[in-house]
Amino acid sequence: MITKSKIFILLVFSLLLTASAFSQPVITVDPPSIDFGYVPVGTSSTKDVIITNNGTADLVINNILSGSAMEFTRTDGNTTPITLAPAETCTLVFQFSPTINDMTYSSSFTLVNNVSGGTWTTVSFAGNTIVAPAMEVTPTSLDFGDVQIGDTPTKDVIITNTGSADLAILSIAFSNNDDFSFVGATPTSVAVGVPCTLAVKFSPASTGTKNGTITITHNVDGSPTVINLGSRYSF
Repeated sequence: MITKSKIFILLVFSLLLTASAFSQPVITVDPPSIDFGYVPVGTSSTKDVIITNNGTADLVINNILSGSAMEFTRTDGNTTPITLAPAETCTLVFQFSPTINDMTYSSSFTLVNNVSGGTWTTVSFAGNTIVAPAMEVTPTSLDFGDVQIGDTPTKDVIITNTGSADLAILSIAFSNNDDFSFVGATPTSVAVGVPCTLAVKFSPASTGTKNGTITITHNVDGSPTVINLGSRYSF
């Protein structure tokens, strides 16, 4: 005979099963990929990857499989399995230690986990030992706004070498020398990690809208770099 108490127990059991079925871990990897950039042979660079459980059940990382490139390793010391309760995080530390010059490297690590019954989450890595300059220019345009004849406002352009060898500046030229000029000398090279400032002066020679460009020729792929110049109105 089925009593009310038995029905109640069955209902509670059914609700627990339903809740369990909808309770799942969710893995978030930040960042999902890392570019170590240029690292000299004989040195190492480390970066962190944060694993977060954004689900409602325990996240279990059963194994962490490394890729084929031995230059990428883990140094955090965490052993698997790693169990993260909901909202819990852990930090994995990865190291890039290149061994050969003028090479690009890539690899990945796979996190074997229990999301959706068992999935593989991949973290990708890249790095290089290629000695070359890289150029960043900020901003890529200058707007001097409304300027009165006789005023000479200046604005700065910052050139940064984010590469691993000297950046050679082969030429810097204005398309409009009547209204725009540099304050001081222009560089012929930019060392790694040492920003260079170009001070650009606007001296409108007549009324009206003024436009121009700065063309920088250099030894990086994509040369030349063009910076747009302008004012809305000179009066």
